[in-house]
Amino acid sequence: MNVTYPDNYDNRDKAMYDTLMLQGEALVGKKISRNDVFLLDLAARATINKLKGVKCELSEDEIADLRASHIKAMETMVHETPEDLYPEGQHPLQLNQETVKNEDIVEV
Repeated sequence: MNVTYPDNYDNRDKAMYDTLMLQGEALVGKKISRNDVFLLDLAARATINKLKGVKCELSEDEIADLRASHIKAMETMVHETPEDLYPEGQHPLQLNQETVKNEDIVEV
């Protein structure tokens, strides 16, 4: 697996990341699907950030809101995308193929 480490990682952080990833796979005890590896990656990066003293940019209220929406999504198995997330107000999954092919809409 090719890993792109953050720019602020030194050799010690990279070694810790690799160790955490291996330990996570060993704890799970089976081959992790490619779709689920990001969870180990996220946990390893969060652990390293915590050890380095990197602070989260979110306020306590924002964290509480995220936690509440996560709990609601887990209970109902429905995730709602905020309407103001997309400038045109149209969710990308609601676009038809003709709209997607229109080069005027694609912004990279």
